[in-house]
Amino acid sequence: MRTSADVRTSEISLGAMGNDAPGDSRKSGSQSNRGSLAPPFQEQVDDPNPGVIRGSVAPKKASVQVGEDSLAHFAMAAQAQAGGGGDVVARPQGLTFNEAVMTMIVNCVGAGVVLFPKIMTDVGMLIAPLLCTICAFTCLECGVMLTSAAEMAEKYLGTPIKTYEELAEFSAPKGRIGLLITKNAAFLGFVIAYMQLVIDSVATFFAKPEDVKFILRFAVVMPLFCVLAMIRDLKQLAKFGTLGICMVIVECGCIMGGGVTLMFTEDDIKYNPLPAVDGSELPGACGKYIAIFLFSFAILGTVPTVRAQLENPSEMHGVLSRSFIMLIFINCAVMTCGYLGYGSKAGDNVIVDMAGKGGWYTYAGYAGSISVVVNVLLSTPLYLFCVMSVIEASGTGAIFTQLSPANMGLRVTLVVTLGSIGYMLPYVGEVIGLVSSVFACCNNILFPAMFHYFARKKVDTVAKHATLRQVKYIGSLLVGLCVLIFGFQGSLETLLSKLAAGAAQAKCEEDKAATWDIDAAACKTANTTVAAATDAAVDVVMATVAAIVG
Repeated sequence: MRTSADVRTSEISLGAMGNDAPGDSRKSGSQSNRGSLAPPFQEQVDDPNPGVIRGSVAPKKASVQVGEDSLAHFAMAAQAQAGGGGDVVARPQGLTFNEAVMTMIVNCVGAGVVLFPKIMTDVGMLIAPLLCTICAFTCLECGVMLTSAAEMAEKYLGTPIKTYEELAEFSAPKGRIGLLITKNAAFLGFVIAYMQLVIDSVATFFAKPEDVKFILRFAVVMPLFCVLAMIRDLKQLAKFGTLGICMVIVECGCIMGGGVTLMFTEDDIKYNPLPAVDGSELPGACGKYIAIFLFSFAILGTVPTVRAQLENPSEMHGVLSRSFIMLIFINCAVMTCGYLGYGSKAGDNVIVDMAGKGGWYTYAGYAGSISVVVNVLLSTPLYLFCVMSVIEASGTGAIFTQLSPANMGLRVTLVVTLGSIGYMLPYVGEVIGLVSSVFACCNNILFPAMFHYFARKKVDTVAKHATLRQVKYIGSLLVGLCVLIFGFQGSLETLLSKLAAGAAQAKCEEDKAATWDIDAAACKTANTTVAAATDAAVDVVMATVAAIVG
């Protein structure tokens, strides 16, 4: 039971500022009462939850029971299941305010935090937190727009909005196809990045990590992901929710604890308050790193689903505000502490850096690597399940039948294809930057603004503060376009640069090997010549000695 103080806190939270629905004024005309009247073919029934207008068909009972131990992955699971055509309900009584906040936080703080210290290394101690804050508040406002659009749709239709796709169908039907494409493309891109994170993390346990990555990818990680792709029921993951929460805590604790300890024990750490990259590269770097922060807020696409599971759906604004403000502090704390331990020497993956540091830092790195692996292995099936649900819902043949031989072959083919792409593009930060700058940018920023705008037009609603609403639309679109343009440009340029550097290094190693072969042959010839000359000299000496003696 929430206290009145909790209710007041949620009502005055930042998210409430973006809610047009409660304060919107209706235009006069024949359509002015659409939101309060159910369509004529629907039967009015008593509803235990007066906060949601329902039609004649009662909602299904919970097909997946999710308790306290499954909060770590509830929201993603709900979105994936709903995308497959089923209904997922947390519990018959719904999520409480605090449970929903925990759901949002734990799903946002994932494996991507290992990339954050590198961001501060490149753009400096001042700009990096600013980028994180801009991304968080933009996503917060877009989440509020999704919530408001869902409220307007429910009042207009008289039925609950449970998924992002349902909201798209109401607001902009033609945009639903685009949403399906961008959402699932983002999920596939994230699987590629996750596979590389697992490979990098496992490789830290070997003396020469680079020498074992090929074997790890094709002999260990790819078969493991093929097994994960066979998941048929999200209930199989629910019991691992507590483990996921623990791994997130371990991962962040290792980064923060190791970084702070290194700050006090190392003498040659250099810090840069200003960007370390060239001025011409700064726009691309900022766009790329906002895209990486955007990756950590991929949960935003589940906002309509999480809202549908709340005991009181009107609290979703407060849930978003509290969770996103807490995420700003968590992300900035992890990023700053990791950076303090390495400064300008921070690498792309701070856990890998820590594992190679030596001493007890190695064990901290190992613990962080294990937590990353477990976190990824718990998250990946949800992405793959969501993608396969869309594919299976698009046809009726054997290949579209869950876990038929043809369907299993399709799943394996999908994972092998993603793993092969990852082999050619083995750079996690750049892959995430490319995927997020295009697909996650659409899912998290552009589509929410578009759906909210068209929802208001459809229900004939005027914002209470029209000028402020226009400012929010324009601000969100500007951030989205900057990420789309500069994030893609910066990620692509960095990726091409690393690919060129990798190719040059491989050629250099080949040249060294060839030179070594030449040198070895020359040495062998020289040794043979020396040995022959030595034998001849010995023969001459022995002959001379024999002549003298004789």
